[in-house]
Amino acid sequence: MTITLGELEETPDFSQMSEEQRLRYQTRSSWLTPRQLCDYLTDAGKTCQFYLFTGKGHGSSIPDAIKTALEQSTE
Repeated sequence: MTITLGELEETPDFSQMSEEQRLRYQTRSSWLTPRQLCDYLTDAGKTCQFYLFTGKGHGSSIPDAIKTALEQSTE
C-alpha cells in the first residue's frame, strides 16, 4: 500500500486560516494521521510506504501522488 500526503496538509499554517477554516479543520481531523496509519500497517506485517510531498497541499500533491502510484505499479 502507498499513502501520500502534502506537507502543508500534515502541518497546516493556522495563522493563514480564517476562524471558519480552523473550525472545519478541527472537526475533520482524525485521531490517526496518514503517517501513523502506514506505521500501524507496517507493524501489523503489511507493506506500506509513506510519501510526504514537500511544499505541497491537498490539491497540489495530486500530480505527485499519481506519479508515485504509476511508478509503484510498474515495480
